[in-house]
Amino acid sequence: MKLQQLSDTLSENGGLLTVVENKVTSLRTGNGEYIEVLKMAAGTRGLELTEFAIGVNDEIAPLIDYKMNSQLNEGVGGVHLAIGDGSSGYHIDFLSPAANVSPITQ
Repeated sequence: MKLQQLSDTLSENGGLLTVVENKVTSLRTGNGEYIEVLKMAAGTRGLELTEFAIGVNDEIAPLIDYKMNSQLNEGVGGVHLAIGDGSSGYHIDFLSPAANVSPITQ
């Protein structure tokens, strides 16, 4: 599967991104594992996270086009992760508007 096909599939069907110790270890959608496709596109930074943010702008949610990797999408409520550096490979954003972030209290 090519990166554009994977992007289209994820935007239509969603997926599950697994991160362990600041590194993406799995990318699943449907019954498939696509970490190798992601690794080939990631550039010299590899699968290490470049960005982690908590979005707060729920007002833009209806305007988001998940088939377009745009900085305009990054502020949507939920969690935003990214890999790559944008110069030696792709900068790839993952937006999860349905994610809830809660502090761990002890």
